[in-house]
Amino acid sequence: MTQAAGGKTYLTAGINATTTHEVLKLGREAKRAGLNALLIAAPYYVQPTQDELLAHLLKVDDVLDMPVMLYNFPARTGTAIGDAVLDKLLERPNFCAMNESTGDIARLHYLTTHFFVLSCGMDDQALEFFVWGVKSWVAGASNFLSEAHVELLDACVKRGDFTAGRALMTQLLPVLELLERSGKFIQYVQYGCELAGTRVGAARAPLGSLDEAERQAFARLVPLLRNAQ
Repeated sequence: MTQAAGGKTYLTAGINATTTHEVLKLGREAKRAGLNALLIAAPYYVQPTQDELLAHLLKVDDVLDMPVMLYNFPARTGTAIGDAVLDKLLERPNFCAMNESTGDIARLHYLTTHFFVLSCGMDDQALEFFVWGVKSWVAGASNFLSEAHVELLDACVKRGDFTAGRALMTQLLPVLELLERSGKFIQYVQYGCELAGTRVGAARAPLGSLDEAERQAFARLVPLLRNAQ
């Protein structure tokens, strides 16, 4: 993986698991493989308290000593990374960014005015994040609509042209809203990759496949978006 990147970009390893032991095991492998940074969410399912979550994240930092992007997605993990935890983590330089995926615009306002580097973790809210000074976007649909995503990022972040950004986001929204609200985010991203010419296989169980009507509707939608660029 690092050889394929050829030093042209940073590679970040998602090392999420239920226990601290498993997270550290994955992190050691990522470090051994030469990856540059880590993406870490709250341990899923077990729902640690905020004190337990803080102890977990500090332990990961103590052992691995690598740059960390936190991943705040309580709808999936069951645990939010709260403000008191963030206050403590900001005392350590390795905690340098957070992918914010709560979908709460009020929280976006708070984080951009009180905390550190944010990345947009809600595909259909990218424009709102960019307006508030966020400069990056962890975007599932970029796997198959990369040109449209780069164009939106350039318009908003590089040029500050939010009129153009709003027009571009209007074009993207039908796909992004489908991903976020369908309950089949992974299946649609994988099928989008297939439509773009990259076969990535089916989603792993327990996830199923898109039905034929869903595939046909999405196959009609994605080319229309590409042709609009």
